Amino acid sequence: MFPAVLMEVALVERALLLMQFYENKGNVSTAVPEFRHRKNLHCRPMSTKGIRAMIKRFEETGKLGVQPGRDRKRITPVLVDAVKTAVDVQSQTSEFGSSSAHAVSRQTDYSYNTVRKVLRNIMHYFPYKIRHTQELVDR
Repeated sequence: MFPAVLMEVALVERALLLMQFYENKGNVSTAVPEFRHRKNLHCRPMSTKGIRAMIKRFEETGKLGVQPGRDRKRITPVLVDAVKTAVDVQSQTSEFGSSSAHAVSRQTDYSYNTVRKVLRNIMHYFPYKIRHTQELVDR
């Protein structure tokens, strides 16, 4: 993605730096000093490698802004139904009538974190352990 220094350079400054690059016939080494002179900067705005990456990204996409990252996987109704049926089957076959997220994830071939997210956020099942206690009787 973008280096941390590139995030600090404003969009207008990136456009100016890009303009300097094309005015100097694709030479980054001369574009940076001219940019520094125009902006009255004492240090470089970013590394030459970062500038080349920015220019390459601009030529590919036509945009200077920060590109969107990869989205999260969506929890589909098919996934929720698969987890629900796996929990029901496992709780019926278990001798204690319980199920675990690890066992459900192994059974459905979904990751443990995905199964846990479905159990907590959608089905509102939370982990707990039932303790067997002795029944209290009046004497």
